[in-house]
This record gives sequence, C-alpha cells and structure tokens, in this order.
Amino acid sequence: LVLHALRASLEAGESVSSLFQRLPVVSSALSTVVAARVDKLTFQLGQAAERNKDWLLARTIYQSCEYKGARHRLMRVHEQLADWPAAFAVAQDILREPASEAELQATRRAMPRLARKLKLPVPAQPEVLQAPTDHLDLAEVPPICVEVSVSQVLTHGNQQAHYVENTLFSSLFGLVFWEAIFAPVPGAFFNPFQAGPADLFHPEFASRRTREIQAGFDALASDNLADDLISRWQCKFGLQNHFVFWAQLSEELLRQALRCMPRESLQVIFKRMLDDLKNHRSGYPDLIVFDTVQQIFELVEVKAPGDRVQDNQARWMDYFLRHGIPCRVIHASWPHP
Repeated sequence: LVLHALRASLEAGESVSSLFQRLPVVSSALSTVVAARVDKLTFQLGQAAERNKDWLLARTIYQSCEYKGARHRLMRVHEQLADWPAAFAVAQDILREPASEAELQATRRAMPRLARKLKLPVPAQPEVLQAPTDHLDLAEVPPICVEVSVSQVLTHGNQQAHYVENTLFSSLFGLVFWEAIFAPVPGAFFNPFQAGPADLFHPEFASRRTREIQAGFDALASDNLADDLISRWQCKFGLQNHFVFWAQLSEELLRQALRCMPRESLQVIFKRMLDDLKNHRSGYPDLIVFDTVQQIFELVEVKAPGDRVQDNQARWMDYFLRHGIPCRVIHASWPHP
C-alpha cells in the first residue's frame, strides 16, 4: 500500500526527492516480491530525476538501487556530471559482473568513449558473431506485411515457412515449464486472478523452483514430448500464461517444430530464457523455416528497406550461431508504386 501511494504521488508530480526519502527500507523482513518492487520504484525515481536533469539526485538514487539496469544508468549520470573516473569505475564493475546481457552490451559500447575521455587505451571488444545476410527482391509491394510476403516466397516444395516472431519459442517454453510457472511457491500467488507468479521476473524465479525446472528439461528428452505438449496445449487451451500465445499455435505447427528442431537447440534456448525471463522473451527472428523431408529448421529475420537489426535481436543471433542454431537475415525490397 505504501508503494502504491508513492507511485501515485510520482505520477501526480510530487517532488522526487521527497518520495525517495519516504521509500521503505529493503531488509530481510520484506518478502522477495515486495523487496523487488521497492527496487523497481527506486529505479523509476532515478529515471524521474534524470528527466528533471537533477543529476546529483539521480546519482544518489541509483547508488542505493539494486534494480537491474541501475548501474548502467549510474554510469550515464556520472557522464552527465563529467565525472569520467567514476563512470569508468562503474563500467569496469559491470564488465566484471554484468547483471544482464543488455547491460553488458551497452557498457561495452560506452567503454571506448570513456577510455578516450581518460586518455586510456581503448579496450579490445569481444567479437559479436554476425548472421549471414541475403537480399530478396519481391515482385510487388507487400499486401499485408513484408514478413508474410517473404514467408510465402520461402514456402515451396519441402520448405514450410511460418511467421512466428516471438510467439513460438515463448509458447513452447510456457508449455514445457507449465508446472514450474504455476508451482505453489510461498508468496507467488495471493489472488485468484493472477496470470502468473508474482516473482516471475525476479532473479530467483528458477532457483525457487529447481525441481520443477529440472522436470521440464527432463521432459525434453522424452520420446513422448510432442504428444505430451500437444495434450497440454489442448487441455490448457485459453488459460492465461505469460508465455503462451494460443491464437498463434496449431497442432501442425507444434508437431513440425518438435519434429524438426533438435532437443539440444530447445535446451540452450530455454536456458538463455531462464537467465532473464523478462527480456529474453523477445528478439527472436521473424520466421522459422522447416524442411519437412530432411527434418531441419532455420530461423530468418526479415528487414524492410531502411530497417536494421535491433540490439536484442543481435544478441539472440550471436547466441544462436555460437550454439549451432542456423539463422540468417533477409533484406527485402520491392518496386516503388
């Protein structure tokens, strides 16, 4: 209730400094869920201070904040204050122990800039694997969207292309780990209208459900995986689950996916998802292409003219390539009307 009142006051325009002073103190007396909400509101106050260009207050707030991404914002605030040694020190701390891949990527991008300010050698950057790129000339302006047009071109003979974007892998995750998502962990559910556990995006989500998570991975090795997941899809159809996109799934798509995708590929994808469920639900390539004879698959990201690969997409493709999962980028173009 205190947090709710503070958020309402923030939206009403009350002083950020006053709200920061009234924040509850995070201690062992707070549940994991409530402590995470305190951290999130603290981060939002830091963002509000940044919007007000109150860099000193923003620095103070971020220095007290444990929310994921706060260190990167602190580094940027130090830059606004021209405190280059402090910004560089925070960046080095992030590089040693990043809270997320997004934080690591953004910090690596900032390191050359910070090094030049301090007249230090520009640190070497690790190689990011780039997916192969192809170009496709469409015969006409896409009548629906470019992804659908490209999927139609790629569908021929044994090749079946599906426009799935973030829906397929997220849905498979939701079906495989259904029992883990809805496990009766203390504090996870406190009203009958929740679509998922209160700690779904907390760093300890997986560690609090070790047995159920392992059961999901064990199920990937089962010979009955396809039948079991389709049975679950039919049984649970329409029930709210943060990961499952019911309208985009069909029995044919599920069977094709489970027939053509190696279980090892699903394992490594799900492991990365569990590292950061909030941010790793998105960024997947637009299309999945199945060869129904060879029973193999390929992921394809489609880009219209002037479009580019986004950061979260680049991180996924780097991960795919490092784990032997085939993916590429198709830049599509078409005649001007």
